Amino acid sequence: MSIVLVWEPGTLGHYVASLRTWLHRLVRPKIFNAIERGEEATVLRLATPRTLAHARNEWGCSPLAASILSKQSNIACMLIDRGGYNRGDRAVVHAAMCNDIQTLTKLSGVGADLDEPDNGDHGWTALTWATNRHHFAVMKVLLDAGADVNAAGNDGTTPVMCTSAGGDDDLVALDMLCAYRPGLTARDWRGRTIIDEARDRARFSGKTAMLDILLKHRPELASEA
Repeated sequence: MSIVLVWEPGTLGHYVASLRTWLHRLVRPKIFNAIERGEEATVLRLATPRTLAHARNEWGCSPLAASILSKQSNIACMLIDRGGYNRGDRAVVHAAMCNDIQTLTKLSGVGADLDEPDNGDHGWTALTWATNRHHFAVMKVLLDAGADVNAAGNDGTTPVMCTSAGGDDDLVALDMLCAYRPGLTARDWRGRTIIDEARDRARFSGKTAMLDILLKHRPELASEA
């Protein structure tokens, strides 16, 4: 009897990637183990300036970013106090995506770059992600701290565009954003603006909530119809 082994496409690449991640986890700096276990005293003992600046885990995260992603807000704030914020480590984006108000407020207080984009395909800023995920408290912190309400991602997406679905949470987010005078004429991948969406919903579906919000903040739009 013969045995035939079937090797599916992509299996080798997945195996190699998993092995690489496992090996990196074995040799990663000890501070990441302490972060995951929530061992604050150990983290602080290991948080030397060199470690905070250069240490990376198997996913390329700094100690601060790893603390945020591990939902260890207290540790993240302690690392910020120790000088653990490094421009380019996506800490602000991670905090916004994780709805971590405590860490985000601390980052804002030390002058972190609130408009630094993620390094993925989107290239979205923290405000765009917070709007997309309906993290209203995060949006408020970012907007009050001066985050760019018109920051565009790699695909041209701005925070306002993330409200175009018109759901209840989208309307709350749109109202918040409009209070900070965002541009309303940026076009999405379909070539449509948020004004187009609002007017069409009112005209064809009888849903006027989105248009009402825009007119509340920009009465001049009524005469431009």
